[in-house]
Formats: sequence, structure tokens, C-alpha cells
Amino acid sequence: MRNTKNGNVYASNFRLNVLCLSNIKLATEEDINNKLVLWARLFLATTWEEVKELAMQDSAIKEAAEFMAYSNTDEQSTYFARIKAEALAAYKSVYKSGWEDCLDESAKIIAEKDSIISNQNDALSEKDSIISDQNDALSEKDSIISDQNARLAALKAELDELKGLQP
Repeated sequence: MRNTKNGNVYASNFRLNVLCLSNIKLATEEDINNKLVLWARLFLATTWEEVKELAMQDSAIKEAAEFMAYSNTDEQSTYFARIKAEALAAYKSVYKSGWEDCLDESAKIIAEKDSIISNQNDALSEKDSIISDQNDALSEKDSIISDQNARLAALKAELDELKGLQP
């Protein structure tokens, strides 16, 4: 084989292998062991997902896939992809920060309300104690009134008896 531009001979024992992509089903065990089937699938891949899946199976194919990806991106699309990734990261950071601020503020509000409720419960307990003391005092007064009513009834009976003895 000769270089057509300068006429130099590449090598006297040059060998050219051709891979027929349409005949993967006819691959021999040797073709499979030499990973020719993987290479054929790489060249037949129509999506980046397929390429990534093949890249996980062989390091040489992974290197070729990375080169394909690099070769298929220009500076502008790489720039926009990086800007998009940075904007998404910033958005997530702001969202997370806002969410954490909201949680902190909510925790403060809940703590304040808990304190108010605790104070109100203490006030209610104090009022319950006062009411209980007043009920005790009323019961004592009821007892005194009952005793005085009994004494008045006895005195009235005694008075009626004394009136009945008079001529």
C-alpha cells in the first residue's frame, strides 16, 4: 500500500480488515471473543444510551465513546451545557436554602406558640386552683348556713313552745 500524495510505501505486509455491520447475527465465537460484535454494535448505535451501555462493557469502547461525545460537541454547546448545569445547581441551592430558611422560621413560630400555650395552660391551672379554693369556701359557708338554719329552726321550735305555755 502506497501513500498517493508522496508515493511512500506504508508497509509491505499491510492487512485490512472489514467489518460487515449488517451481519452481526453471523458472528463466530472468535468474533465475539475479539469484541468485534461490541464494535459493530457501537457503530450501529443510534442513541447515546446505547453507546453508554456498550462503554460499560469494554474500556476501549468507553474511550471511543468519550472521543465520539467530545467530537460531537462544539464550544458553544459545551458552554451552554455548563451554564445550564450551573444554573440548575444554583437553583437547587437557592431552593434548598429557601426551604431551610422556611423550616427555621416555622420552628421559631412553633416554639413561640408552644410558649404561649404553656403560659395559657399555667394561667388556666392557676384559675382552676382559685375556683377550687372558692368552691371550698362556698362549701364551708353552705355548711355554716346549714348549721345556722338548724339552730334557727331549733330556736323557733323553742319559741313556739314557750308561746304555747303562756296563759
